[in-house]
Amino acid sequence: MSPNAKMMLEEAIRRTVVCILAGGKGERLLPLTAHRAKPAVPFGGKYRMIDFVMSNCVNSGLNKIYVFPQHLNQSLNEHLLAAWDIFHADRDQFLRIVSPQGRVTDSWYSGTAASVHENFHSIKRDHPKYVIVLSSDQIYEMDYRELILSHIESNADLTIVGIPTPR
Repeated sequence: MSPNAKMMLEEAIRRTVVCILAGGKGERLLPLTAHRAKPAVPFGGKYRMIDFVMSNCVNSGLNKIYVFPQHLNQSLNEHLLAAWDIFHADRDQFLRIVSPQGRVTDSWYSGTAASVHENFHSIKRDHPKYVIVLSSDQIYEMDYRELILSHIESNADLTIVGIPTPR
């Protein structure tokens, strides 16, 4: 990576906010989700499903993170507060867990992505240049720096990541 690209990436990371969608009911994972949020389902012992995306963020240098929970969110909130108490406000880092506030509608989020819409005012308050929206319940490893750099170099308005799968 050229020195110019490295500086550009470092600046982009400083100006990136992550939104983790954590609102699904997890009905297909019953009985594991009968009393806990799907992202809080244990995986590999003491870890939870959300730990994969959180680890990807931290290992990519992304330390401004919103989590938008909904159903049975207490289990998820407790886990995040205990396991991810690593962010420092004095370094412009945060983990903000934002449950439905009723700012746009008077009820729960109307869908998982609606959490971003309802909390747009909070996201804007941080003056991000880039916003990454991630799912909390997928198990994968990814360096988001590569995604950010590819997004910048392609001069895209929006970048969506996926992998081809057979029908």
